[in-house]
Order: sequence, then C-alpha cells, then structure tokens
Amino acid sequence: MHKNSSNWIVTSLILTNVATQPMSILIGLLLIEISQTYNVAVGVAGQIKTLSTGISILIALLVGALSIKYNHKSLLILGLMFLATSTIGCYLAPSFEVLIIAYSFTGISFALISPMSRTLIGELLPRDKRVSAMGMIIAGYALAYLFGSPTIGYLAGIGGWRFPLITLILPITLIALIIAYIILPKNNEETQQKSLGSFTIGFREVLNNRSALSCLVGGLLAQISFSVILTYNASYFRQVFGFSLGTASLLSVGTALSYMFGSIISGKISKLIGVKNLVVVATFLLGASTFVYLNLHLLLPSIALCFLACFSAGTWDATSSTLTLEQVPQFRGTTMSLNSASMNTGGFLGASLGGLILVILGYGGIGFILGGTAAIASVVYKIFTVDPTKLVNSIQVERKKKIVVPL
Repeated sequence: MHKNSSNWIVTSLILTNVATQPMSILIGLLLIEISQTYNVAVGVAGQIKTLSTGISILIALLVGALSIKYNHKSLLILGLMFLATSTIGCYLAPSFEVLIIAYSFTGISFALISPMSRTLIGELLPRDKRVSAMGMIIAGYALAYLFGSPTIGYLAGIGGWRFPLITLILPITLIALIIAYIILPKNNEETQQKSLGSFTIGFREVLNNRSALSCLVGGLLAQISFSVILTYNASYFRQVFGFSLGTASLLSVGTALSYMFGSIISGKISKLIGVKNLVVVATFLLGASTFVYLNLHLLLPSIALCFLACFSAGTWDATSSTLTLEQVPQFRGTTMSLNSASMNTGGFLGASLGGLILVILGYGGIGFILGGTAAIASVVYKIFTVDPTKLVNSIQVERKKKIVVPL
C-alpha cells in the first residue's frame, strides 16, 4: 500500500476514535449542571455512564457476530451514525429518561467504532505499521481529553451544558463520518469473510484458541488496574496530599500526556524487543507502579510513579491490542469485538470493586489488590500467548506444506 494512502487511513481512524470521546468528557465534566436541569441527584445522573457501559459490553458481543457477515467499514460508519443520533438526542432530550436512552446510543457507537477501527488496522495496513498506528489511535483518546475538556467547559459557560453538543461534538462526528466514508477502502479480506460460515463460527474459533483467549483475559485484568487511575487518581491526590481541584486538573493533564507518549512510542520500542515482550513488561510496570504509588505517601515519588503507570498503560494498550489482533487473522472483527467487551468489563469491575475496596481498606488496599491484577495479567501474557512473529512463521510453513510439487 502506498505510504500516503496508509497515512490517510490512520488519520481517518484517529479522527473517528477522537470523535467518541467528547460525549464522555461532557457527562463527566458537567454532571452537576445536567442533574440540576432535570432535578435529579448527582449520583442518579452519574448512572448515565453505567448504563452506557453495560450496553456497550452487550453490543460488542453482537458486533463480534455481525463482523463475520458484514463489511467492517460499514459497521464503523454505522457507529458514527449512532454517535450523531446520540448527540442530537441528548441535545433535544426533554426529560432525564429520554436523556438516558439517547446517551445509551453512545455505548452502541463505541462498541462498533472501537473494535472495527482496530480491525481495519489489521486489514488495511502492513504488519510493520500496525503497532505504531494502534498507538496513534490510542493517543488520540488522550488528545481528545487534553483539548476537549477546556473547550467543552468554555462552550458550556457560554450557552449551558447542551451548547457543546451542537457546536462541537456533532460537527466533529459528522466530519469524521464523511472522511471515513471517503477515505477508508473496502478490503477484499472483509468480503471473503462472508463465506466463512455462520455468525457463531468466529466466537468458536477465538474462544477455542488458547492464545487469543489469554489475550482477552489479560486485557480484562490489566484494564481493572488502569481503571483505578482513571477513576480514583484525582481523589487520591486531593485527599492524601491536599491537592486543590485546579492542581488535580493539572495532574490529569500530566497523566494524559504520559499515556499519550507511551502509546506513541510503543511502535519503536516493539521493533527492538518484540510486541509480546513489550506487552509483558508494560503490563507488569502498570501493576507495580500503581501498587507502589498508592502506598508510598511521598509526594514527588508518587507523582513520578503515577506518570510511569500511565505511560505503561498507554504502551500496554497499543501493543496488547496489536497482539490480540494477530491471534486469529481470519476473524479479526470478532476478536477485536470480544476484546472491546473484555476491556469494558475490566473497566466496570475496576471502578465498582475499587469503590468497595476503598471503603474497607483505603487507597493502599486498591493499589495492592487491583494493582496486582495487572501483575497477574503480565504472567498470563508471558505464559499463554503466542508472539505474532511465530504465528506468521507457522502460517507460512502450513502454506508451504500445501504446495504440490509436480513430478
């Protein structure tokens, strides 16, 4: 594939994934204003995200089946259409019940966009560019938060919490949809999958593959650890070290940059030590640094280790997605849909279990128990997964065996 063509594909996929983030940013940033609009408690309003996450997990499983029969680009476009519908629905929602229903479409969109964009990386880009492309897409998430949070806050200050929906989020979504429709090609590999069998064959192939299943389990366990940082990091530094809200916000910028840098640089590091080895190292560092910084109670070392945990999380996210992508090449859509469901489940468990552990054991308990899940994940990756280079070599050997030499 021509270099410029590859660059445009990556750019389109980055923009598509960036478009999925502002809705989540808006709900988290303006939850108080939303609760006041509909006269509900903040805790009740917060359940908007809980429902969306649950729906995303279920839809990801459905997408795993649909990806066997339907074009992956089309499923990605459908996800962007659901996102646009969700944005308009939230803007017009006359009641809290309607808002919940409208926002649930965001969960559907993420379940379509995230796995299909990662699947298309495997199908449209050469192997040596996949880790870097995955890292750039994942870095886009952090970039969306860096620029999205202040922009949404500014626009909300002008016209209320609904104003960013129609002036920022909807335009970004429509631009991403148009560019994806124009730029992304339909791959021959996608159309060939229609002849592979029933909707369930992909699930059977992936779940019966020990290495692929181990990647899914490792991703779930590691995501539990990372969700600790996403959910409780700001509260930890505010309660333990007395950070103000403004200082905690600056810390969040630092963690986002660390995560982004880790995902961007993962492609270069993986070329030196291999994708699987980097997944193992990054996952272990994620768990170890999370455990230490939540138990150390020394300000500067804790901040440094927090940044290391986020750097490791960005590196793990990019490389583990690539490792998972390569396990069952003929069913990449199903594999990445299951990966999306696994990661969402890990995030849900991390946030919910973290709250329970915090009440009983404090932040140190969260670091010990949930930081430990990433350490376990590194062992799972090390022992039970197969390096992509070995998979490629085995496939080439099998192909050579099928060649009949005429006498």
